[in-house]
Parts: sequence; structure tokens; C-alpha cells
Amino acid sequence: MLLISILSILTFLCSAPVSASRVIKSNSLDLCTDNKNFTATFFNVTFTPDDRLLSIGFNGTVAISGNVVADLSLKAYGKEVITKTLDPCQMKEQRLCPMNIGKLEIPAIQTTLPQSVINQVPNVAYTVPDLDASVRVYINSTDTGAPIACMEASLSNSKSVYQQAVGWVIALVIGLGLASSGIASILGYSHAALHVAAKSLALFGFVQSQAILGMTSVHMPPIVESWTQNFQWSMGIMHLGFIQKIANWYLRATGGTSSTLLSDLENTSVNVLKRKRSLDFGAGALMKRESGEGTAPDGSKTIYGIVRVGFKASIERTDIFMTGFIFIMIFIGFTMLIVGLVRLVSGLLAKSGKTDSSKMDSSTWAVTMKGILLRLILMCYPAVCVLCLWEFASHDSAAEVILAVVMLLSTTAILVMAAVRIIRKARRSVEIYKSPAFMLQNDTMFLNKWGFLYAHHRSPAYYFVTLMVVYIFVKGIFVALCQPSSSVQIAALFVIEVLMLVAVCVIRPWMDKKTNIMNISVTSINFLNTLLLLIFNFRERDMATSILGVILFVYNAILTLILLIVILVASIMALVSKNPDNKYQVMKDDGSSIMSRTHMTELDALGAAARGSPDQNQKQNPFAHNEIPPNHADSLQPSDRTSPSHMTGANHSPSSPLDPSVPLFPSSDTRSTSPYESGDHTLSPSEYSQPGVSPVNRGYNVSPIRTPSPHAYRAANNPSPWQRGAGYEH
Repeated sequence: MLLISILSILTFLCSAPVSASRVIKSNSLDLCTDNKNFTATFFNVTFTPDDRLLSIGFNGTVAISGNVVADLSLKAYGKEVITKTLDPCQMKEQRLCPMNIGKLEIPAIQTTLPQSVINQVPNVAYTVPDLDASVRVYINSTDTGAPIACMEASLSNSKSVYQQAVGWVIALVIGLGLASSGIASILGYSHAALHVAAKSLALFGFVQSQAILGMTSVHMPPIVESWTQNFQWSMGIMHLGFIQKIANWYLRATGGTSSTLLSDLENTSVNVLKRKRSLDFGAGALMKRESGEGTAPDGSKTIYGIVRVGFKASIERTDIFMTGFIFIMIFIGFTMLIVGLVRLVSGLLAKSGKTDSSKMDSSTWAVTMKGILLRLILMCYPAVCVLCLWEFASHDSAAEVILAVVMLLSTTAILVMAAVRIIRKARRSVEIYKSPAFMLQNDTMFLNKWGFLYAHHRSPAYYFVTLMVVYIFVKGIFVALCQPSSSVQIAALFVIEVLMLVAVCVIRPWMDKKTNIMNISVTSINFLNTLLLLIFNFRERDMATSILGVILFVYNAILTLILLIVILVASIMALVSKNPDNKYQVMKDDGSSIMSRTHMTELDALGAAARGSPDQNQKQNPFAHNEIPPNHADSLQPSDRTSPSHMTGANHSPSSPLDPSVPLFPSSDTRSTSPYESGDHTLSPSEYSQPGVSPVNRGYNVSPIRTPSPHAYRAANNPSPWQRGAGYEH
């Protein structure tokens, strides 16, 4: 009853407004037994309850002769609902009465079922999307009763949760979120831009994780397969005619042979894997060459994993890698083209005097363009890992393998190099300033180029990017190279997701509580998904697995809907609000919330007046390197030195035309100078002593009169002010 209730609700939500004629059919084939007396190449079953007609057709080769009977069994959601015995002689089917040796082609055998049998089939079987049902036909000898053959096929009611519109809507919402964050950045609301971009990237990561889930070789309920198919666009698996022609041409031009799985559908049954394969452990499971396409003794095809995803997208197995590669190149190239147009328009506006020409510095734009390219590489890295590693096993052509090697090594090397530079920069900052935030957030050139990896994280969690790169790469290894062994694959993915969930719950690396909740929720759902796939892999198909499949679809759909609504609301508010920065809590980080230069100037003047300074107009850089201990001054690298052109806390405004939170669009200097502060928020003198607020003015000499030894005084009276706030609370 629970399953019927869930399916009834699902039917109401997913069914079309106008119902067509009820029909259940199948054109796939799977052999129940290996019997050389009968080999089938095609199997078709059609059931129309309104007419009470059951039609069965199949093609094959027969090695024995004699009279036969067919025992039919139909199961829906693990429950047997119809059993019937068909006698060809009583039905006056001369082609099977008797059965003769040779090729056998039966277009259709029709029989009328009694109404009592029709009533045994629940109504949800005709309307619920992605029906989890199958029909099995046993062909037995009438004379001896010995089994001759067994054929099985999955059934469908032509309704599915796989809708191309779903993928387009999600892609448009993610694009809207990134675009609105860019517009907010242009208008100077960098804090709002940072949060909207973080939410959009969280949804994109969740979409990719569900797509990877569908690429596993585990047999899963049909509704799960169809649901994950909605997100394969995020991995570059989309069918477009001209791209398929390019991929096929490149394959043939480089000595490869194109598969004919799609072109042979009229003569060959293609069946999605329904039975568990033997368990392969160890290195043999990883090195065994499999393409995700099995050949049954009768010549029919059984597909699973990545090949199943490509087949459902109408892409030949040998074109999957090149299709993903071309889409990744188009995505990166199109985005860079848009940024180039923004640069061109900005230059024209600067020449006309409508914008600040100082933002058009060519060297600065070169750095920010590199930052944009690096962010795009990070977004595409999951697809690169899975598709390139899978190409190593499928080996479509030598040129494609070389292409996969170059692409995987180059992207991995770039991300590893970025992670190493961030860690070195943060450690240098900790060594000198007792906080990783100072150099990571204030070196504008470094932030624009490498900030895509840590801008959304708390400064103490700067190393989290390394965990993310390792997580994506290791996950890609097991998804791509363990296609022949679903047990090893899903067990490894389960362990990976458990470790990732523990890491994000303990570290909580994102910038605020809401963003942490969102990303931890996504990670929890990823863990739960792998847990259910682990159950699907080791448990035979029954009603329990069907219920779990529906539940998996429901909670994933709910979280996806929530994320879509959150991003839509955040995007709209970022565009229509008078000051969207006020809607987000200032990031309480150790030194990340650098105060505005205007406010610090006022504090300098107030402090100088209180001390009776003769020259209150004299200003000093609050982050000047005369505060650096002598033993560190000579060891600094040029990129670590604080200079007016590289530090947002200097007297001169940063020359970067882009905002580090969203390094895709120009930003304005009219508001907050850092995405970690609110431009309209000012602190009273008493607030600087509160925990979580960066007391910059107490840790460094901001007055025009230098104290003899500020470090000695601070060491004697209080700990480093950079060790306060998120990440340092005990």
C-alpha cells in the first residue's frame, strides 16, 4: 500500500494533462538461460488493456523441432501480476505448431486476455513514469516438458521522468545565477555576488554528482536511470547532429571503427543490464578491458554504465568521449568569447570617458582572463576525469587516447599547481601575519588569478581545494575504470562519499552558516545516493528496491527544486534590491573582513588627534611592511610583498577590473573593497573588541605616529588579533 500511495502521488505530479491510450510495451531482450537450441535476436511485447490484447513477436534461430508451449509471467515492482500459458496449436499459429529447425520470424502473436486478468494490473502501471516491470516467456517442449528457451524484456508505458526540458531549465537557472552574480559585481555589490555565485556553483556540483551517479555500472530502477539522465548535459553528454558528425569523422580519420549499436536497432535488441555480473576484485578488475557493452550468446547487446548513458542520449559508444570533449571546448570557448566582448565594450566606454580608463590595463586583464579560464577548468574537471579515464579503457582510436592523456594531465597539473600556490601563499601569510587571510585576500592580482579555488571558503580552510581536487580525481578513477565490476565501483564510491561527508561536517569550509548548510546537504544526499546504489547492487530486484528507487528520485527532486528556488530568489534579489549586500551577514573571518579605507582613514585621524599629533594629514599604510619581523623581510618572494598596486588595504585602489568573488565580470570601486565586507556597514569603536571582528587597527600601527614596538606590546598583552573569528574559536 505504501508503494501504491507513493506512485499515485508521483503519477499526479508527472502525468500529462491529457491521457493517451493505455499501453505497455517493450522491444528489448535478455536471455534467462543459455540454451543453444534456440537463439533469439529480437523480442517485442505489447499489452493494450483497453482492447485486452497481448501481442508477442520475436526473431531467432531454432535447432530443434516439435510442438511447444509458452509460459508467460509479468512482474511489476517485484510482484507477479499476470501468469498465462500460451499454446500455439490452440491459437492456430502454424509457424509454431510445430516448431521447425531454421530461422524463425514471428512478427506478432496476438491473444485476448480475460477481464479478470486485466483487473490484476494496478492502474499506476499505465501512468506512473518509468514503469519498473518485466515480462518473462519460457518456451517448453510439449512432448518432454524440457525447457527450450527463456526470454525476458523490460516493459515501459512510454512515460518517463527523463525530459529534456528539465535539463534546460536547470542549466538556465544556473546560468541566471552566474549572470546575476556578475551583474551584482559590476554594480559593486561584491558580497551579494559572492553568495549568489556560491549557490549557483553548489547546484552545478550537485547536478554533476547525479550525472556521475547515472554513469555507474550498477543496475538501478528505471526511474533512477531516467532521473540521472536529465543531468548528463553537465558531463558533456548531449546529442546534437553536427557534433555527432564531427566526432564520428574524427574517429574514422584517426583509424577508429565506429560502433553500430544505434543503427542496428531494427535487427538487434539492446537491453539495459538487469542481472548482477560476477564480482571482480583487485587489479584485474581495473585493467580488464570492457566498453560497457556486452554481447549475449544470441548476438543481442546488453549495455551498462557510461554506454547506457550514451545510448539513452542517442550517442554511439565510440562517440561518447569526443562528444564530451567537443562540448567542453565549446563551453570554455563561448565563455571566453563573452568575456572578450565585455573587455571590448569596457574599452570603448573607457575611451568615450564613461568609465574609469584605469581599469583597462592590459596586464590586469591578462591576469583576470587566466583566472576565468582556471575557473572554467575547475567546473569541467569532473567530466574531464570521467571521460578521459574511460577513454583509456575503451580505446576508440590512438589519437583519441592521446587527446585524453593530454587533456587529463594538463587540467590536473593546472589545478594541482594552483592548489600548491594557494597553500604556499597561505603558509607564508600565517608565518608573517599569523593568519592566512592577509595575503590570500589582499593581494588583488593573486586573488583574481587563483581566488576561484578559495574565494567561497573561510580563510582557515584554504587547503580544502586540495581535498576537492583529490575527491574529484579519485571518484573519476572508480567511475571510469571500474565499469566491468559494479561491486568494486560502488563500494569504493561509498567509502569516498563517507570520507567527504565527514570532512565537510568537521571542517565546514564555506564562508557562512547558510552556505555550509547548503553544501553539507548536497554532500549528505550524495552519500545517501551511493548507499542506495550499494543496496541495488547486492540485492535482487523486488518490491523493496522499487520503493527505494522511487524514494531516491523523490528526495533528489526535492533538493534540486529547493536549490533552484534559492538561486532564483537570490538572483532576483541581487538584481532588484537597492543594496543586496545588506541581505547577507558579513563574513566573520580572521582578517578577511578588511575594513574600508575610508573608515580606517577616519580612525587614523581620530587616533592622531587624541595623541596630539602635529600633522593629522600624514597617512601611513596600515599594512606597511615595516611591521614585518626582520627575519622575514628578506625571505619574502616578490609576489608576497605588500605594495599599493597589489593590496586592497593600500592607499591606492586596486587596479583589478574584476571582482574576486566572480572573476568573470568587471567590478566597481564605489562600494566595499573586498567581497568579505559590506560597503554600508560601519563599526563603532566598541565593536572592535568583539570576537569575530578583525581588529586590524590594534594589530598594526595605523596612526601617523609609530609606537616603538607594537609586536612586543601585543605579545605581552593579548594573542594575535588575526587568530580570532571563524576557525580559531575554541
